[in-house]
Amino acid sequence: MMGAVYMGNKPLVKPDTRCGFPLEQWIRMLHYCGLPTTDMDFINCDGPTMEKILVKGRARNTLFTGSSAVGEHLSKKLNGKVRLEDGGFDWKIIGPDVPKSQTDRDYVAWQCDHDAYGHSGQKCSAQSMLFVHKNWTSGRGKTDLFEKMKFQAE
Repeated sequence: MMGAVYMGNKPLVKPDTRCGFPLEQWIRMLHYCGLPTTDMDFINCDGPTMEKILVKGRARNTLFTGSSAVGEHLSKKLNGKVRLEDGGFDWKIIGPDVPKSQTDRDYVAWQCDHDAYGHSGQKCSAQSMLFVHKNWTSGRGKTDLFEKMKFQAE
């Protein structure tokens, strides 16, 4: 989005429908800091509505961040005029040192959940894989890490 603005293009920005407010506030801050209101458009709508806009408006190029299935669908609808960013395949490693306090272990579980699902997963650094040392799951250091993560996700 900002790269397009820096290069003199006027992007139409559409966030995931579940997280439009933070992006809207970011754009308002940019305006407050001096970005002309004519340099960027913002739309908050569902995917099918945006698809109609892109097809009917004959967009020159679309940068899409999201699922592979939707990316492939848009690529067909827009005759390949799509740049796909399917997100990263980011991973986290939890080492052998298990915190003694339950509060700290709860925080680790919360952080794992937030890294995977925070911002509805609409970030390039969304955690896709978690490697956990055996100290967290067996022996004296056995914890309820996975149960806590499951609770966070539900």
